Amino acid sequence: VLASQCGYTVRPDPWGNIQIYVSLQNCYAEQEVWARFCSLFVCLYYDYLHVLSLCQALRSLLSLWKIVFYTPTERPILPEELLGLGYGFQASPTQLIIRSPYNTAEAYPQDVAGVPMQVFKSSLFYKHLWMMTVVDAAAACPTGGAVFTETLITWRVPRHIFLLLSSHTSEMIELHMGINGRRLDQYEMLAKNYTMSVTEAHIVITIPVGSPDGCHKSYTFNDTYYVEYSIEPMLEILWRESPHPHETKYKVIFPITTPQFANPPRLNDYTVPENRVFTVQLSTFLHDVELVNITFQNALLTVAEANERGFNVQEQWFSNGSKAFNLQVPFSDSAVLRSSTTYSLSLVYGFLIFPELATFSHKESVTATLKDIVLPKVNGTCQQNSFNIIIKYGNQGHNFLTWVGKSPLTAEQFSFHENGTHFAIMVPFDAPSVAFEAIKPAAIKARLDLILRDPINNWNISVFSLACNFPLTMAECFPNGTMGVLAVKLESVPSLSPSQLTLTDPSCKPLFSTSQFAYFSFSVNSCGTTRRFLDGVMMYANEVSLKTGAHLRTEEPEYL
Repeated sequence: VLASQCGYTVRPDPWGNIQIYVSLQNCYAEQEVWARFCSLFVCLYYDYLHVLSLCQALRSLLSLWKIVFYTPTERPILPEELLGLGYGFQASPTQLIIRSPYNTAEAYPQDVAGVPMQVFKSSLFYKHLWMMTVVDAAAACPTGGAVFTETLITWRVPRHIFLLLSSHTSEMIELHMGINGRRLDQYEMLAKNYTMSVTEAHIVITIPVGSPDGCHKSYTFNDTYYVEYSIEPMLEILWRESPHPHETKYKVIFPITTPQFANPPRLNDYTVPENRVFTVQLSTFLHDVELVNITFQNALLTVAEANERGFNVQEQWFSNGSKAFNLQVPFSDSAVLRSSTTYSLSLVYGFLIFPELATFSHKESVTATLKDIVLPKVNGTCQQNSFNIIIKYGNQGHNFLTWVGKSPLTAEQFSFHENGTHFAIMVPFDAPSVAFEAIKPAAIKARLDLILRDPINNWNISVFSLACNFPLTMAECFPNGTMGVLAVKLESVPSLSPSQLTLTDPSCKPLFSTSQFAYFSFSVNSCGTTRRFLDGVMMYANEVSLKTGAHLRTEEPEYL
């Protein structure tokens, strides 16, 4: 009651902060004479406060007898009843201040030029002995007049408030717009896209929704995200009535809140499938919204738990004070479902709005498809003394390593040719990378193994083998009575060292050897060589063996 009577108001803002407003003409302020204005009207639309200040010279001998309210019917009230009804009343020889709450029974609504207003009309009767003075006091404050779109607020105030005029002729001297009780000059209005215009019936103010002088607030209903915008414009009018020289100042502070507009979050998908990571952003939200958790295909995780699991959940702020939530999830995580080359991720975001602690959720799903990967292809043929191999690139280019046998391929190792679609190599059949499978009469069966490997994960992309028979003379007799014998290391005896082979006579060792071959040259009358006649033909024979006693028999001896 004291707040209403003395010109104070206390109210919370949308975030629960306490705001205190004090009238300059409050009960405990020092009063000064308002020399310029005959009447001053101040409308503070905080649901209950009306302020009317009248400069009226009253003789100190007069005392207030009674007050008549017009509702619009007359209703007399004694001065001592005013305080009980919530009115504020201050009188001095030079000033009369009456405060009336908006919701009193004595205030009534009335439409003025299409704008709803709350009207307060009264007559104050002063008397002393046989004298009586009547002072008429009235106030009219807008309670509406604002219309909205999602981007613009338009506020109309009647240009002529006839309830406050004592004549039919008035002249507007000054007109000002302000925000939060402070006047704005034309440069500030232009910079913030505020406009103020005057029509025959109204003063029209437009304010962009989202102006930095106001504030947004989040709400939720039926799991839908809503946003409203609030701002507190001010209008000041100074007019003069003819033929009176007196001026009247009219001031309205009118908080405006837009309806709650649905503002569903928008998912921005920045996923690059080749990176094998879902990268998404959910936007935009006001600062009073916090992301609490995310429900995936197989788990509900808080933000901290999601980051611990290897996801990347981050809050991103924008210059206008709004924010978004970024999320990264690897394709390899069990939260991601895979079907052939398509990956999908289902999400339910859980949010909390402060300070109400209201909760809401939002569902989203994203998919990504990898291009069909065409793997490189390997083809090969055999010539008389070599393997000819062609490797055709897939759609990933030359992004693999090539192993020949047990060694990585280098361009200098074999005959190598490359272009933009493939490369070719020629590998001699007796190269160290070739494996020998079997010895046949006058030939040897050799195999080339080739592997293509992923350079990052080291897994095999392609495995290729080619086996062929190559002509090879294993034993040869010469007219000078000597023999040449070639011993070959087969794949089946990987531990064999050709240099350790000997003939039947252990002292007869290879003339030369490699990791794959040992070559013997000896006289048919030495190294334990035997001879026998077969169908009139002289046949010489010898054996190749290890010192351990293991034998490696040559093929049928050649005829001399």
